[in-house]
Amino acid sequence: MSTITVTGNLASDPELRFTAKGEPVVNFRIAVNHSVKTEDGWADGEPTFYDVAAFRKAGAENVAESLTKGDTVLVHGEVHTRTWTNPEGEKRSSLQINASEIGASLRWATVTIAKTSRKEAGE
Repeated sequence: MSTITVTGNLASDPELRFTAKGEPVVNFRIAVNHSVKTEDGWADGEPTFYDVAAFRKAGAENVAESLTKGDTVLVHGEVHTRTWTNPEGEKRSSLQINASEIGASLRWATVTIAKTSRKEAGE
């Protein structure tokens, strides 16, 4: 699998759920913005959207408690392309990152670290 690291803004609030075995998993969507050169300088280009899934060891519960829509984050993990056919028969695809690490960007924000124990982190 290919790994990727991206910086983007949460396009949705993290959604925490639990598997049948009780393992936490959080899902959210991020938008990665791109700049394009124009005759007048630089302008915002079309963003790339990624669906992100984070499981227990990536801090699923911590993500759900710490981040909200609009926050800038760094996400590292394996990237996958999901494809499906919608009810109208059209082929669709999306990019998904199965995150191994997620962090808040400190470029435009500050954070206060509150460490969890290894037991709380599910290790």
